[in-house]
Amino acid sequence: PTEESENKASSIAAEIGIEHLLEKQFDRLSGGEQQLVLIARALMQSAPILLLDEPTSHLDFTNQHMGMNLKRSLEFNKGETTVITAHDPNI
Repeated sequence: PTEESENKASSIAAEIGIEHLLEKQFDRLSGGEQQLVLIARALMQSAPILLLDEPTSHLDFTNQHMGMNLKRSLEFNKGETTVITAHDPNI
């Protein structure tokens, strides 16, 4: 990866709070940690529209709220559109 890509990955990991996972193997992570890594991977694409299917599945309560706050941050601060599907009525 380029230095620019590594810097972007570090920045996104910091925003999501998963810096401690950067050096770990994906298959060694918990389901919730894997979900956060996949969200970070999607954010690396810098797409103007992000479609997330059940983005809070496998996440504990704290990370569910963090994920939804991140969604709002993307929409309001970066002008990106995020579409999610969720079966959880509490979201």
